[in-house]
Amino acid sequence: MKIVFSFLVSVLFLISLNPIQARAADDTTYIQPVLSVNIPTVSFSAILDKGGYIEVNWLAEYITGIYKYLLGFSAIFAILLIMVGGLQYVASPGGSGASAGKKRITNAVTGLVLLFSAFLILFTVNPKLTAFKSLGITVIDPEVYVLGYDNYDSGGSVSGSAPLTSAGIICPKNTTSSTLRQIAESFNGHVAYRWGGKGGPPPYPETNSKYNSTCDSTGQHTCKDYCPEGNMCFDCSGFANYVRYCAGLPQGPYPTFNSNSEKISSCDLNSNSVNGVALKPGDFVGWGRGDRPKEPGSAHIMIYIGDGLVADSHGSGRAPGMGVKTDYPLASICNKAKSLTYRILRVP
Repeated sequence: MKIVFSFLVSVLFLISLNPIQARAADDTTYIQPVLSVNIPTVSFSAILDKGGYIEVNWLAEYITGIYKYLLGFSAIFAILLIMVGGLQYVASPGGSGASAGKKRITNAVTGLVLLFSAFLILFTVNPKLTAFKSLGITVIDPEVYVLGYDNYDSGGSVSGSAPLTSAGIICPKNTTSSTLRQIAESFNGHVAYRWGGKGGPPPYPETNSKYNSTCDSTGQHTCKDYCPEGNMCFDCSGFANYVRYCAGLPQGPYPTFNSNSEKISSCDLNSNSVNGVALKPGDFVGWGRGDRPKEPGSAHIMIYIGDGLVADSHGSGRAPGMGVKTDYPLASICNKAKSLTYRILRVP
């Protein structure tokens, strides 16, 4: 019985799990694992996002489900053994068959008792053996910006180029008809990152040779000389200031952050406050040159869009439509601000 039980556990474990994707492409939706072999007693709960880390209970749920499944399977198997032992006992009264049948019944009953008593035995030895805690996994949020000696933000005001309203970009130059969040989100799918891009046409002052090779699928354009059709091209400050422009807010200075800029020291995520003051849509968040000793010269600017979310244009998004992220959680920034420098430039 013990050998059969161990074999069943091993086989079920090896054939049941498919490789899974832990997170969806938008970094906000978590994908649950799918079993190759459906096990009725196994189900998986949703991941809990705690802001900076996630709680995953899949391992505990898998083990518990397998245990319940094996209890039922083993009970049926044991009953069959008892029936076979009973037939042996009846068919050979007083003979060797009766002895073998009696032993088979005893073994089957013993196995059942052990299976159904496993929880009690483990709890008696150490209650912690029966308490499956969720796995706490730290979320590593990427900080993306241009690498090389041009990995700081470029100066200059946003251009007066007309926004791509035909593509759905909202730019009323006020927040009466649309919120700043709606304005920022309307740029999704319509921005390609270009260092020095402020919303106008090329050329752009791209100085990193890595991005002066081909920048489109045809191999005909370099990044500095090309903005994809149906896209506006921005760097981080260009996008942040253009959102302000479309919301009727004043543009920020250059450089945006310096050693005197307000540093994030505390957060209240219930009220979306930083340093005891509530953030307003349009506030800039990021860091300036000199704030990251291990990343000399780097700087990055994001814009708070409300509802605990921050948006930015980032260096890894040079492909068409990939230059903007509008669902970056303020909670992640506050968590990282415990060990890294982050600053605030509030709307005047």
